Amino acid sequence: MSREKQAARWQGSGPRTGIYEPIDLPDNFVMGIGEDEIQAVLCKIYDGLIMMLQEEEEEEEELLLNNGCFCFGIMDPTTNILINIGLTKGMKGVSSPTWGDNEEEATTAFLLDICKRSLDGLIAFLARLFPYLPAAEAVLFLDAADADPLVAACFIVSRRGMMRDFDFDVCSGAAAAAVEAALLCAAVAAKHPDPEELVRRWKLLSPDLGKIESINNPAGTVLHTMHHVSQRIAFTGKTRTTHFELSKPWLSARRRYGILANRMRPAVDDWLPPSRGAVKRMLLATIHGFYLQVLARLPAADPSRYYRSMLMGGFCYGPLDPSPTSSSTPSGSS
Repeated sequence: MSREKQAARWQGSGPRTGIYEPIDLPDNFVMGIGEDEIQAVLCKIYDGLIMMLQEEEEEEEELLLNNGCFCFGIMDPTTNILINIGLTKGMKGVSSPTWGDNEEEATTAFLLDICKRSLDGLIAFLARLFPYLPAAEAVLFLDAADADPLVAACFIVSRRGMMRDFDFDVCSGAAAAAVEAALLCAAVAAKHPDPEELVRRWKLLSPDLGKIESINNPAGTVLHTMHHVSQRIAFTGKTRTTHFELSKPWLSARRRYGILANRMRPAVDDWLPPSRGAVKRMLLATIHGFYLQVLARLPAADPSRYYRSMLMGGFCYGPLDPSPTSSSTPSGSS
C-alpha cells in the first residue's frame, strides 16, 4: 500500500491521534489440490516401500508384509513402515497379501493400496495435530517433507511461527497426548485392523526409538531393525510409560527438516501454503476463549443484564489482560 493510500485511511485532527480503519483479512486457505500434488506424495511413499523391499531381498530372507505396513508414525517413513509391520504382526484381523498367479501385478496392486491408505493416515495425522489445516495444505507440507510426518510437522510449526513454543512443550504431557490422538486418527483413516492396539504398542516402543534409529542406518539392515522391534517390545501387559516419549524422535525429525529446508529455502514461499488463515483462526479462537471466561464469571443471579454491555463495549483490548484471571468474584455478585 502506498503512503498516500495509507495516510488516507487515517482520520483525526492531530498528528498523534487517529482511528485506523479495520481490515477484514481473507483466510487464503488452500482448499483445492491437483492430482499432480497428490501423485507426488504417493510416489514418495511408493519409493520408500520399494526401497525397503529391495534391501530385504539382499538379506535373502523373507520380510512378511501385512495390511498394517503404513508409513505414518513418529519416525522417518521407512522406519515407520518397518515398525508398523512388526507392531501389527499377531493382531486380530491382520492378513498378509496373497499374490496368486501373477505375483508382480498383485504386489503392485497391494503396494498402491497401502500407499493411498498411508496418505489418508498422514493427512489425518497432521489435521488432528494442527487446527485449521485443510487436507490440501497437508498434502503440500507432506510433499515438501518427502512424506515424513514429523518433518511435515516441523514445516507447519515453522511456517506458523510456533517454533519456540513447540520446542519448549514438545516433551510435555499435552504434546504427547496430541501426538497419541493424531496417531490414532491416522490408523483409523488408513483402516488399520486394530488402531487402538497399534497406538498402545507404539507407546510401549517409544522409549526405545533412539536405539532403533541407531540400527536403521546405511550400515544396518531391514531385518536387524525388525528383530530389534520384536525384541524390545512386550505385546502384553501394562504399558511401561504413560505417554509417548517424543524427545529423540523430534530431535531426529528436526535434523531431517533442516536438510530439506536448506534445500528449498530460496523458494520456500512457492512451495508452502500461506499461514495467515490458520494464525487468524487461532487468534479468533483465543479471543473467543476470553469471552467464555468472562461469561463464566458473570453474576449467577441475572447474567443477562450484562449481555448488552458486553456486545456494545466489551472489547478485549486495553492496558490490562484480556479477561479476569484471578479467582475473585465479580463485583455485584452474591
